[in-house]
Amino acid sequence: METIINVANIHIILNFTLFIIGVAILIKGSDFFVDSAVYFARKFHISEIIIGLTLVSIGTSLPELAANINSALKSRSAIAIGNVTGSNITNIALVIGISALIIGKINVPKKLLKRDMFFLLGVTMLLLIFSYFFDGNNFRINRIEALIMFILLLLYIFYLFKFNKEDISHEVCEHEELKIKSLKFAILILFGGILCIFFGSEIMISNAIVIADKLNISDGVIGATIVALSTSIPELSVTIIAIFKKKSDLSLGNVVGSNIFNILGVLGITGLITNINITTVSNGGPDIKMLYWTLPITLIIAVLLFIFMLIKMQLTRVKGIILLLFYIGFIIFNFVK
Repeated sequence: METIINVANIHIILNFTLFIIGVAILIKGSDFFVDSAVYFARKFHISEIIIGLTLVSIGTSLPELAANINSALKSRSAIAIGNVTGSNITNIALVIGISALIIGKINVPKKLLKRDMFFLLGVTMLLLIFSYFFDGNNFRINRIEALIMFILLLLYIFYLFKFNKEDISHEVCEHEELKIKSLKFAILILFGGILCIFFGSEIMISNAIVIADKLNISDGVIGATIVALSTSIPELSVTIIAIFKKKSDLSLGNVVGSNIFNILGVLGITGLITNINITTVSNGGPDIKMLYWTLPITLIIAVLLFIFMLIKMQLTRVKGIILLLFYIGFIIFNFVK
C-alpha cells in the first residue's frame, strides 16, 4: 500500500513539474509574441494607440487566452471560467495587494475609477448573470452570450480609441523601448512565440487536468487556483516592474484592463469555440464551488477594490494587507472539501 501511495505521489510531483515547465514556456512565448508584434506594428507605421489598445493590454492576458482555448478544445471548459474568475481575483487581491504593501500608498487616477472600474463592475455582473440565467438549469455561457461579450470588448476599445487618445498615447510611449532590431529576427521570434504559446498551453493544461483528476479536484477549483495563479504571472511581473520604475498608476491600469479583457475577450473567444459549462467532470452536475463561491467572490473583490479606491482616492498598505488576506482565505477555502 505504501509503495502504491509513493508511486502516486511521484506521478503527481512529475505532473506538477511538467505543469510549471508549461507555464514557463507559455509566458516566454507570450513575451516573444508581443515583442515581435510591436516591431511589426511600428515597422509598418501602425499607430502607437492601436499598439497600446491591443498588444500591450492583451499581451499580459495571452496566457489566460491560450490556456482557455486549450481547455475548451479538450472539453474541459470549466477550467476556462475557473481560470478567468481566479485570474481576476488573483490580479486584484494578490497583485494589487502586493503593490500596495510594497509601495505603502498608491494614488488612484479619477478617470480610472470613474470609467474603467465602473465598466469592470458592469462586465463582472454580466458574467454572473450569463452564468446563472438564460439556460434553464444548465449553468453555462453559450455562444450567443460569448458573442455579446466579445462585441462589448470591441465597443470598449472603440470608445477608448475615439475619446481617450491622449491618455493612451502617453501611456504607450512610456511603456518600453523596442527590443527587436531586424525584420528577419522579428519573423523568427513571432513564429517561435506562437509555437511556445501552443506547446506551453498544451503541456500546462494537460498536466493540470491530470492533477485535478488524480486529486479529485474539480476543474473549476484547479482553474481558479493553480492555473489562474500561473497565468497571472505576467500581470504580477508588470506590476513589480512598474513599482520599481515609480509608475504606480500603471500597475492599477494594467490590472483593471486585464480583468476587463479576461471576461470579455478571453471568455468571449473561448465561448465562441464551445459552450462554457460550469460543471464537474465526475458527475456532469453543476460545480458548486464555482457557482456559489468563486463567481460571487469575483464580483465581491471588484466591489471591495472600488470601495478602497473611493476612500481618499488611495490604496494604502493596510488595504493591501486586507486584499492579501482575502486572497489567502480564497485559496484555502477552495481546497476545503
